[in-house]
Amino acid sequence: MTGQANEPHLDRFHWAGKVSRRDIQRLDQSDAAGRLDEALLDRAVHGMHGRILDMFEVRQAQQHGLVRCRSCGEFFDSYNGKDLLTGSRPDVFLGFLARWPSAHSTQGKMLLVDWLIHEFHAHAGIAGRPAARNVIQGSDRQVRELLDALAAGPASTAGLTDRQAWAQAASDPIRAFRQSHSWAKCQAIAAQLNISGRTTMRQDDLLAELYRRAPELFEDIQKTS
Repeated sequence: MTGQANEPHLDRFHWAGKVSRRDIQRLDQSDAAGRLDEALLDRAVHGMHGRILDMFEVRQAQQHGLVRCRSCGEFFDSYNGKDLLTGSRPDVFLGFLARWPSAHSTQGKMLLVDWLIHEFHAHAGIAGRPAARNVIQGSDRQVRELLDALAAGPASTAGLTDRQAWAQAASDPIRAFRQSHSWAKCQAIAAQLNISGRTTMRQDDLLAELYRRAPELFEDIQKTS
């Protein structure tokens, strides 16, 4: 006998599904080959966006009792067991939503997908459970294998680099920038760059976004330090 969460009458809630691992693999391959599949990119990035929005709707219901009526009595059963909770890494998903409004171009969308994949690879979540499981189809093992493969693979879109190499290269200039700039100054620079959601971003996330958008500012700091 199946649980309530799988009963047909609960499909009326139409929670966004997870993004296909195969789609993400094909997207990465098309990008690496210099023939980015824009239709596949749109499907992946909009799938991630819809999924994350639904996760925060569930979070509002659980933590604050704010339920947008979806036949109220069945609301819990409709999301239970479907990985629609933000878990221990709500900041990662908030970071995606903060970047969403500025991801208009093909390159911007691909950078957003790449940023989320990098965050998934860097942050496991509770007890080693991949935070990516909330958004990407597959078991823990399958999702980890996908993230490891993507982190090791080439990428050809301008602005994208290997995740681990990027993190290592960014570490020193970001640290120097943090030491030489007040939080108010960082916010002022973020405003000049029109970074959406800057006032609610964590310091590390904002500095990473500043580094991505204006690496020359960090290079100047290194030259004078």
